[in-house]
Amino acid sequence: MNFLRWLLAPLFNQSGQIPSSVTDSYDALLTTTLRAVQPRLRDNITRSNRILAWLDSKGRFKKQTGGYNVRVPLMHGLNSTADIMSGYGAVDTTPQDGITSAFYDWAQLAVSITISTKEERQNAGETKILDLLKSKTTQAENSIKELLNNCIVAGRITSSADTGD
Repeated sequence: MNFLRWLLAPLFNQSGQIPSSVTDSYDALLTTTLRAVQPRLRDNITRSNRILAWLDSKGRFKKQTGGYNVRVPLMHGLNSTADIMSGYGAVDTTPQDGITSAFYDWAQLAVSITISTKEERQNAGETKILDLLKSKTTQAENSIKELLNNCIVAGRITSSADTGD
């Protein structure tokens, strides 16, 4: 029950605040005083990726190091000879199958990070509070996690690109 409550918590709780916009009038105080800024990028989006977090905990992810595709042994039927017996009763020995393999092609997740030279220069020196590249890298990693979580939930393993690759 605790797992279910943990899994469904994002549906019932507000997981973060919505960012605000600011319109400033630069008076004497604002012109001479810096804003207080916390030096850490807060994740206000992906904290609710419960499925991915559950899979990631306690080693539930299995690494696959190669192969043309991934073959997963799959049980698709039960053994119909299961029965209750007493003493030396007859046991049904009808051959059973119900085991096969499922094959999965590899898929890739990708995300781009773009920073202009102007942005690099603006995010330099003593005015830099957070590293822009590191922040965008964190954003990209969280975007991939969000996509993976959604793919797992939806069962989607195909590309959304026009090429279908």
